[in-house]
Amino acid sequence: MKKLIAWDFDKTLAERKNGMWAQTLSEIALDKAGVKISQEKFIPFLQEGFFWHNWEKPHTHIRTADDWWEKMHPVFENGLKKNGVESVLAEFVREYYTNPVKWSLIDSAVEVLKHFEANNFYQVVLSNHVPELEKLIISLGIRRFFEKIYNSAFTGYEKPHHQSFAMIKNDFPEVEEFWMVGDSVTVDMKGAKTAGFKTFWFNPDRKKCDEEEAVDYEITSLKEFEMMMRGSENA
Repeated sequence: MKKLIAWDFDKTLAERKNGMWAQTLSEIALDKAGVKISQEKFIPFLQEGFFWHNWEKPHTHIRTADDWWEKMHPVFENGLKKNGVESVLAEFVREYYTNPVKWSLIDSAVEVLKHFEANNFYQVVLSNHVPELEKLIISLGIRRFFEKIYNSAFTGYEKPHHQSFAMIKNDFPEVEEFWMVGDSVTVDMKGAKTAGFKTFWFNPDRKKCDEEEAVDYEITSLKEFEMMMRGSENA
């Protein structure tokens, strides 16, 4: 029986050290303007404006990485401006956010990916992300594990949009069992569950789940997921 694991990326396989968008703006404010502003100050201005905040609406008209970043630019300009920093410094967000040095793998990621590779699982990445996602995956040394990378920046569909999951099923008609591993109940679990995937909620911080019907299994580490699946590998 052919099986496929769809992996979320951010905070499932890898993470940006110290923080994501708010931290990026904080770094820019300090490096480029000499102003120390905590990332918490930027968070309120990053709650809307990204494509994934309006996931119901596809953005298949966005064709290039430059187009994607151009659409996001006003979000960063506003966040900086509201904190007393020149909005022109938003031009550095792309460089700072996608700097490979700022990214690291989640514990045991390589070991677990190797295990499923050795057991002939199809593995893909399914992520709401920036256009440079594949470059980050390459820099982290894990590109070889994935049959395909489904990046919303290029597919035009943000999880939990049904088409995000339908694309995988369409591309792998020979697969009989689909699994989704991700850290977001709303974005990863609900969409995958509706699409007929078995859902594995990666919850290392042991957060409370208010939508348990979307979660088939809860895991606190990637190794736990590997151990849990060992019994089904030859089924």
